[in-house]
Order: sequence, then C-alpha cells, then structure tokens
Amino acid sequence: MSKQVINPAMQLTEIKDAFVKLGILFEQVICPGDKEFDALVLKSFSKNPWFTKENVQLAFLAWSDSLKEGKLEQWLKPYQYGLNKDRSPKVVGVINAGNIPLVGFHDFMTVLMCGHTYQGKNASEDPCLLPYVADPDYKLSLVGNNILNTMQSELYAAYNRNEGYKQAGANFTYGGLFPYINLGASYIFDRRGFFQTQPVYWNESQLNAGLSVPLNLSKGRSIINLTMGADYVFKNITYTSQFYKDSLAKHNLPYQSHLGYVNGYISFTHQVQQARQHIYPRFAQSLYINYRNSVEAANPHQLLATGNFYFPGFALTHNIVASLAFQNRDTSSSYSFSNSFPFSRGYTVPSLRNMYKWGINYHLPLAYPDFGFGNMVYFQRVRANAFYDYTRAGEVAYRNGARTIELFRSTGVEIFFDTKWWNELPLNFGFRYSHLLDRDLYASQGAGAERFEFVLPVNLFQR
Repeated sequence: MSKQVINPAMQLTEIKDAFVKLGILFEQVICPGDKEFDALVLKSFSKNPWFTKENVQLAFLAWSDSLKEGKLEQWLKPYQYGLNKDRSPKVVGVINAGNIPLVGFHDFMTVLMCGHTYQGKNASEDPCLLPYVADPDYKLSLVGNNILNTMQSELYAAYNRNEGYKQAGANFTYGGLFPYINLGASYIFDRRGFFQTQPVYWNESQLNAGLSVPLNLSKGRSIINLTMGADYVFKNITYTSQFYKDSLAKHNLPYQSHLGYVNGYISFTHQVQQARQHIYPRFAQSLYINYRNSVEAANPHQLLATGNFYFPGFALTHNIVASLAFQNRDTSSSYSFSNSFPFSRGYTVPSLRNMYKWGINYHLPLAYPDFGFGNMVYFQRVRANAFYDYTRAGEVAYRNGARTIELFRSTGVEIFFDTKWWNELPLNFGFRYSHLLDRDLYASQGAGAERFEFVLPVNLFQR
C-alpha cells in the first residue's frame, strides 16, 4: 500500500484554516446523490463489512463538526505555548487501525498541528477473531496480517455437522505475488463414516499448498467477488474403530494409510448494498463449486456444487432464501472425502454417491432488544426462519440385492440471536426445531421424528 507523506511547511494558522475547509468538505460529500462518495464507500465495504455507508457517513459527520473553527480553537488553546515554540520538525510514522472509518484522522491532524511531517500507513485488516459458517461447516478463526499486509495468518478450530469431526489448524496466505500462495496444516479428530451400516471413526493429519486468484469485480451498487484456486493436499489417515481395524487385519491391510489429492474450487458472490435493518441483502447470489480428485491408484473423487439465492420477502425487512446443492462421489471404499453437502436439516448425515437438495427459507425479524450485558455482549436482534428441505439420495442401501433411492425431507423453525461481543465481534447463534417427514435411516434405533439443535446461521459469503 502506498504511503502518505505530507510536509507541514505552513504556519499553524494556515494549517488550522486548511482543516476548517476540510471539515466543510466532509459535510458536503456525504450529501445524498454524491456518486463518487457512494462508489468509494462501496469499495471500502467490499473489503471490510464494518465500513457500511451509515458508519462512514457517521464518521465524516462527526469530524465535520469537530473541525469547525471554534472547536479547533478550543482544542488547541491549552497547547498554544508549545505549538508556537521554535522546534526541529520530525518525521512521525503512524500505523492506523483498519476497523473503524477515519480511525487514524486524529493522529494525522495532531502530527501536522505540531509542525511535524506525517508518514502513515493504513492497515487493511487488524488481527481479529472471526466466526465463519457455511452449513454444515463451522469455524472460529484468529486472523492477522503482517505490517506490510503481504502475509495473512489464520489459526482456527472447526466443526463439521455432517460427520461430527473436530479440526484444528493454521493457514498462511502470501499476497506479495499474484496468484496468492497458500500453505496450511491441520489435524482432524473423530471423522465418522459408515461401513455396512456400522459407524467407522478415524483421525487425519494433513498438509496443503496451492495458489488462489481472488478478484474484486464490484461496480456501481453491486459487490461482486470471484475466487478461483487449487491446492495439493497430503493426508495421513489412522482408523480408530476397533471392529473396522479387525476387518482390515483379516485382509492384511494396515489401519494407517496416506492419500494425496488435488483440491480445486471456484467461489462467486454478488449482492446489492444491504441496509442495516435487513437480515440479508434484498438481492444476492452465492455459488460454490469444489472438485477433489486423488492422484493415487485408488482414485477417489468428489464433486460438490452449492448455491444460495436471496430475494425480498413480503415485508421490507423479510428475506426469502432458496438453496440448491448437488454432490457426486465415487463408489470406492478406499477413502471418503469430507462431506460438506448441506443435507436436509435434522437428519443423521451419510456421504452417498449422488445427492440432490433444494430448500426454501423465510427469514423475518421478531424483536430488537437493544440490550447489553456487562460490557461483554450486546443483543441487537431476535429473528426467525421457517424452512423446508428436500434431499434425494441415490444408492443408499441394499434391499433384496438392489440399491435404492431415498428421500430425506424436513421442515421446521429456527430462532436466531444477532449479538455483538465486546462491541466489535458480530456473533449469531440460535436454536432449531426440525420435523422429519421421512425415516432417518442412519440414526440410532428409537430416534423420533422431532429434533432440537443448537445452531449457527449460514454465511452469505464463502471464503
């Protein structure tokens, strides 16, 4: 990022006059209809979702008031003696935070008022704790950048609802070159699959390296992002289910193995600007395609494609969200790739050869508590979602020697709480009631058709 260098070869009165004029300009650019200002706000929002138009306008309005001549004189009055003294100008380096609009403006003004040269750099992102959800995958990450913003690091813990596994790892992305260079390592605990209707558990350690091409195609009032990439992944697999280890031993097969595969992906998102009171944008689309193929002789492979489409509901703050998904995998029993298919809610989820899904959701706000607790958590909104899911899965099981096609349908209601923690971190959580319209073939015996779950909502954007 380019550096800002300003030489304060002006008298203090001239500097004050310049800031007074700047305050007038701040007040002018936030007037409705300024297309250049709107375009800059949209560009900032596409890089940092905290930079909403309302937040940017509020920052400009606050500074336009603070830069009035009388308020500047009152602020500088206690320091007049020191400001009028002869002194040797210095170059003052400032690294500004990147989480609040105009957060570094006070430092910028103070350096110039003292007669020094300002040399500053704006951080694109501060280290922060970020939740990420693309059901059935849930992740909490600690993300940070180096000072030059050429290297991003991520430490994360993740959970997959379909297979019940836990994952801990680290990723590093180098953005000083293009395409970006990605490196990562992780360990997966207690992955679950099915072997002849019996659950099988195993652990995995993995290393990955690859390239990605992130493109920001935003224009006008539309925010558009397209990311393409590919990784080579090497896994070491250790089976922990005793009966499965015994089955492998009967065939002189080890309970430990390894696998190398190529992981390719494309992610596309488009949305119009979103007002603060809207749960989702009035119009938006999110598409994701992922293909994994082994480079080993066993050659397992898996294709996943998902899409979410956002529309306005029957009231201004309501949303209708339609979802589509398809997954195809090989029939080899040598290895099963992790299952991120958004299966019908409420069911115990298998990884089957062919799965198709469509769903419809209706989101609406219920209440705005506007309530905080202990300067730790702030409850912004309570909202509901009514849903219907339809999944059609092929080659589920054997009946009289033939494979079958089964339906997995469910309907229900979700209640979500939109909160903000420590006045910075947005975190949403809620509860789900699901009624299963078909038999849960992979649940334990005696499981009923009513399910209650603690859940996190789906993110619009894939990372």
